[in-house]
Amino acid sequence: MVLEHLRWVGRNAPKALGRKPVRTGPLPLTSFQRGPGLDRLIVRAIRLVYGRG
Repeated sequence: MVLEHLRWVGRNAPKALGRKPVRTGPLPLTSFQRGPGLDRLIVRAIRLVYGRG
């Protein structure tokens, strides 16, 4: 469920933001879709935000 949400955000955030590269720290949003390592990082961040895990 979380991963699906992340993939949705990764796909739709650039559209919602007018397809401008938005930097969140060292990585642009579009990089979120690439690589399992990034997925783990983002999952950890989302767990911190939602207070679960």
